Amino acid sequence: MTNVRLDNPTIHFLNPAKLPTPALKSSPEKQAPEEEKPLASTPPSPDTVLTSPEVQAFLAAQNASLKASGNGILTLEVKGKTITLDANILSKDNLIGALKKALGVIDTPSLAAAQAKVLQRSVSTLVAQIRNNVIPGNPNQLIHPLAPSEGRTIEAADQQAATTLEAISAEVDAAIAAGNLPAAERKAQIVARVLDRVGGENYHKLPPEQQKALQEALMGFDLSELALIEYQGIEGKNKGVGVTGTGTGGHYTPSLLSSVTQLLNTGRMTPEVVAGIKAMQSAPLHADLEGQRMALIRSGLQDIAAPHTIAQHSKGTCAAGTAQILYATREPAKYLQMLTDLASPEGQVRKGLLSGGTMQREKDTLKDDQSGRSVATRLVQPAFMEYGNGGVNYDNAK
Repeated sequence: MTNVRLDNPTIHFLNPAKLPTPALKSSPEKQAPEEEKPLASTPPSPDTVLTSPEVQAFLAAQNASLKASGNGILTLEVKGKTITLDANILSKDNLIGALKKALGVIDTPSLAAAQAKVLQRSVSTLVAQIRNNVIPGNPNQLIHPLAPSEGRTIEAADQQAATTLEAISAEVDAAIAAGNLPAAERKAQIVARVLDRVGGENYHKLPPEQQKALQEALMGFDLSELALIEYQGIEGKNKGVGVTGTGTGGHYTPSLLSSVTQLLNTGRMTPEVVAGIKAMQSAPLHADLEGQRMALIRSGLQDIAAPHTIAQHSKGTCAAGTAQILYATREPAKYLQMLTDLASPEGQVRKGLLSGGTMQREKDTLKDDQSGRSVATRLVQPAFMEYGNGGVNYDNAK
């Protein structure tokens, strides 16, 4: 069972106690003093939230269970997953709204607009964390660029990509509400308009069939996943043997939309690259990597879109890192194929991708190795080290 904490981003709700009290105009007539009313009620205890009839009815309808611990934490168990929520920041209505968002249930308009917007962004991150079987901070951390963050850096390109996706989603929703677009075309319209907006002339230069193929590739992702960034491999070791890099901060992995934009702007979004993206969405992976599929795709696209960001972090694999940068730069489509092969159940790279010999996935690279590297680099660099090591065995654990 995977424990997912709603720690990042934090959900902030408006506190009426902090709103300014309007000044009263003086009057010569004597008025009876009004009875003072409290501006804010005391937050409900976890037990109160847990036992309310509305919450119990909702949980019964979803076949879910909710438990309260003594430290103000509510634990939701549903579909084999566990979600922990801080009851001190959730009222009864807000809790039901958060649970509905997390479970994909149509939300009610009970929240204020500003609160609902922040909640939607936060829960979209939570849903992605559940889908990818990820615990925030160990080893990967998903962040929505437009949601409240906790001090982690978010690059401007990812901020812009998320803003563009949000704005176009609003445009399409308005067109659907006005009856100008069928609701069934929502996702296709959003993807097409986003590519037109972020790719501009470089996207328009692509042949129509290639534009269609790229749209289909992005349609294979949930819209919420297009804008998510990720810190992969955080909480690693401070440094490794013979290197000065660190794994503690992890590896910044930009959003899918940001990498796609970079590939379009540099003319590297070839038909073969598009085919590679689609293959990574459905190719069989080793069981230990299946839950890391989206992290693998994000890091793989980053490698070919911005090869200069490839890093060894706390591992002494500079030679393999150099080879990885060159291969991702010169052969982006083959790089995605090689990465998909290394992540496969067999872990063997197909013939024709390398100049000679065979390359196999190195042991101890299926799960986080505390190196601070991305998922893609964690697979590629040890494999290159073994491939080029001749008769000497490479041990990734050292």
